[in-house]
Amino acid sequence: MRFTHHPIQSVKYKVRNGMTPNDTFYELIRQYAAGDLDSAAASAASIAGQGELYAQAARWLARTAQDGPIGAYLDAKAFQAFVDSDSNRAMYARLESMVAAAWDERRPARILDIGPGDGRVILGALRRAGQSGRRLRPAPAFDLVEPAANLLSKAIEGLGRHAPGVRVQGFNDAVQKFVERAPASAAWDVCQATWSLQNLAPGERAPLFRWLRGRCRCLLVAEFDVHSEAYPLLSSERVRLIHDRYVAGLTEVTGRMDRGLEERIKQGFLMPILFGYFRTDARRSTYEQTIQDWMAEIEAAGFAGARRELIYPYWWADAYLVTADAADE
Repeated sequence: MRFTHHPIQSVKYKVRNGMTPNDTFYELIRQYAAGDLDSAAASAASIAGQGELYAQAARWLARTAQDGPIGAYLDAKAFQAFVDSDSNRAMYARLESMVAAAWDERRPARILDIGPGDGRVILGALRRAGQSGRRLRPAPAFDLVEPAANLLSKAIEGLGRHAPGVRVQGFNDAVQKFVERAPASAAWDVCQATWSLQNLAPGERAPLFRWLRGRCRCLLVAEFDVHSEAYPLLSSERVRLIHDRYVAGLTEVTGRMDRGLEERIKQGFLMPILFGYFRTDARRSTYEQTIQDWMAEIEAAGFAGARRELIYPYWWADAYLVTADAADE
């Protein structure tokens, strides 16, 4: 297990009532998971001056205790600004090159993208495929399955503006609904999902992978190699790992943009995601795992020879692209 890309600096904080800020953070996580939002907010407020993570947690919990849970993707501007931050730009640029290389090799006529967001990976890959001197001709047709209507419209608009030769259909649905409604004859040369399948519980992913196995020749999945999920939900080891990674993540966006936008990223995206890891109900926002587990799930569905390639050493965890082929190829 390795979490070394962004070493966390040791900081000496005052110990109050026999508890360090780390101890109090662990306590507020347990209170949050138990549904005691008032106590969690009070605990966070007691350490708000001891570091940026604690200050942001205190603000978010105070608002959540008053107004109820806040979804991680409800503030579209916050999410967009986060994706445009420095390390995300570098990671996406590398992914776009890797997807373009996969398309160049396979020359797909039809591509299914599950959770394309605003379409940046598709547009970037199309540009990079063209730069390679091996333009995709004829231009592939895209089926985009995206539950966020505002992001789907941006993807379709962007493709229409920057890739006019591309045919595109948008489906404003969760992928489970899309699967239910898709015709039995539906098939694609490439099916891809970039950081979108982690939002599905394992019990939902397995049937999706089996369904895709019968309908696509090649599967591309970009995900993070997350090891914190090897521990029980509220174990001290899991809390510590997530705590340390989010200290690094907040550092990545602090002091690098307009202050108001920075706060929207922290409050509208990072804090909801962080606390979402500790939800004990059915509304968890992410179900991450190691890349080896992703590959095992994909192969268990009938794909052959799942292989991984490092995309980027991201602050949260290493990002990988997993490629797998239909077993009969």
